[in-house]
Amino acid sequence: MRLIIVLMITGLLQVNANSFAQKITLSRKNVSLKQLLKEIRKQSNLNVLCDSRIFEQIKSKDITVENTDVRNVLDQFFANQPVTYTISQNVVIINRVPFDPNAWQKSAFVLIKGRIIDESGMGIPGASIAVKGTTIVSQTDSMGHFSINASPLQTLVISFIGYQTTELQVGNKTTLEITMKEQIKNLDDVVVIGYGSQKRRDVTGAVSSIKSEDINLGTSSNFLQAIQGKATGIQVMQTTGQPGAAVNIKIRSNPSNADQGALFVIDGVVVSNDPGTPGGAKYGSGGVSQSPLNFINPNDIESIEILKDASSRAIYGAQAGSGVVLVTTKRGKTGKPTVQYTGNYATQKVDKMYEVLGTRDYMEQRNLINEEMWMFKNKIAPYYGTVDINSVTTPFKPFYTQQEIDNTKVQPNAMDAITQGGYTQQHNLSVSAANGKTSYFISGNYYDQKGGIMGTNYKRWNGKVNLDQSISDKVKVGINLIGSNGTSQNAVTGGSFENGGIITAAMYYPANLPLQLPDGSYPLNPTYANTPNPISFTTITDQIINQRLLAAAYGSWEIIKGLTAKANFSYDQATAKRNNYLPSTFSYGAQVNGIASLTNDYSNTKQFDYTLNYKVPLGEEQSLDALAGYTYQLQNNGGLFASNQNFISDAISYYNLGAGQADKPGVSSRQSQITYASYFARAI
Repeated sequence: MRLIIVLMITGLLQVNANSFAQKITLSRKNVSLKQLLKEIRKQSNLNVLCDSRIFEQIKSKDITVENTDVRNVLDQFFANQPVTYTISQNVVIINRVPFDPNAWQKSAFVLIKGRIIDESGMGIPGASIAVKGTTIVSQTDSMGHFSINASPLQTLVISFIGYQTTELQVGNKTTLEITMKEQIKNLDDVVVIGYGSQKRRDVTGAVSSIKSEDINLGTSSNFLQAIQGKATGIQVMQTTGQPGAAVNIKIRSNPSNADQGALFVIDGVVVSNDPGTPGGAKYGSGGVSQSPLNFINPNDIESIEILKDASSRAIYGAQAGSGVVLVTTKRGKTGKPTVQYTGNYATQKVDKMYEVLGTRDYMEQRNLINEEMWMFKNKIAPYYGTVDINSVTTPFKPFYTQQEIDNTKVQPNAMDAITQGGYTQQHNLSVSAANGKTSYFISGNYYDQKGGIMGTNYKRWNGKVNLDQSISDKVKVGINLIGSNGTSQNAVTGGSFENGGIITAAMYYPANLPLQLPDGSYPLNPTYANTPNPISFTTITDQIINQRLLAAAYGSWEIIKGLTAKANFSYDQATAKRNNYLPSTFSYGAQVNGIASLTNDYSNTKQFDYTLNYKVPLGEEQSLDALAGYTYQLQNNGGLFASNQNFISDAISYYNLGAGQADKPGVSSRQSQITYASYFARAI
């Protein structure tokens, strides 16, 4: 069992040898266990020993006592709570009530554990489990496991998007495995699959479909954020709240250790996740994240299909081992030209940051922790040895005197200091139309997001053109163009210790030190001298510019009725540039009179697809859909990195690396080429 000595938040209480028989006076509403123990320590000489997990299980209570014995105060607070306590040698020892295997027969509530799975036996992440008629709700983890408190007579309600809601009475069960069935959808809906489309009734693989009306377009810079929670068996995670950050998608948990991520196909064109996030000075690419898929405007999407099992994604070969995401963009619809504008604005704020101690609490806890270290070193009884505290010849000396604690100015909370009010806004304009032979869809988008961490923002311009032209009844051609330019200002947020970012630095920063001195300089943490001042991170210049152009052209010819040949060519060009400068106001920049770096990564992909498709009805209920094809893909990746340091002025920044005077400026480059070629066939 994990034991701790209880402090206001964490830490250790000092041991005293005086009698515990003292009186407590307290009048307060909604008192937590932590608050009560702090008051007991203030008004008595008692220490407390307990399992730290007990804090989460004890309900707060209103306490009104005057000159009352400690035992009576604890009896009153722990009444009808799942704990017991004893007092021995100036120590209150708190334990949980031992587990009773027959508790469901005696108690109103029991802990129910279980797993939610689909019809194939895979765990369903994010499913909701609620106790009917109450506000008690739980959610499954990434493998479908859950736990919830309920009584034998209550009913659990299990729900998740795309599945039928299930109700189950608890009874005497404490372990459950619940199978959810998918909802039956319109069997005449058309579903996009690899190199074609089918009616839902004819789809044999596991395919989830998300239509444009189901996509959350409000505040998302990445279409994957917009589909979160919209499809079964799909887990969408953004590991950082940085504007424009990359989003990870797991399809049916992607169990393989060789997982390369899902394959993305935009209007039939396979797109890569390259060039990714370029590296920068000191931190490389760590702590900063930008998604290469931000070039897709979620407002332009008509539908998204997710191929989840081996049979549905097999046509894409080994690249599709972790699943396939098919994105179909909007095209012109029959009718007169339609002009549409949409816009929105939303505010953002950090929901919850790590709790850190205030100025005086920090100083008190430093004293208490140092006292515990002193007792450990001197083997003081009863926890660290058998030595009587009064027999130690070298007395304990507090790190801060009480006068220093009382007179120190209260400093701003470092966690609050690194956050800011954020917002998102976007404006979308589109023009579309179609007649008998020509259809077009043209759109433009502006997206702007200010992040919740100081020094972070993201702006993107996006344009799209879809044009389809019928040359004759049997010949059709078309082009698809997507262009995007995105710029982000970044703050390093990941890492730990000296490689930690702005959040780590704020967590470690002493609460009794000012964040900035009157002369404008930024004091360093005396305990972690290699960890920069958290506010000094805002003086760093860290800019990433992503540019992308995706161009595709196709031609199709219906040779005979039902037999169609199609050729498709696409070119995908992506660049990611990073401009980075650590000034002399930042500790790592100060050590070398400034560090500047420039990174330019790129990825160019050419793709050729040739298919022959034959569709023929076989009676009233049967049909044949046969496809054969060849695909060729050539991808070139590369990058260039250069850096220098020791500049005469921070004003030079990254604009002139030649002005640096490093003994050995940094320079590196890389180049690679990947080729894919395959034949494929399918008959349904």
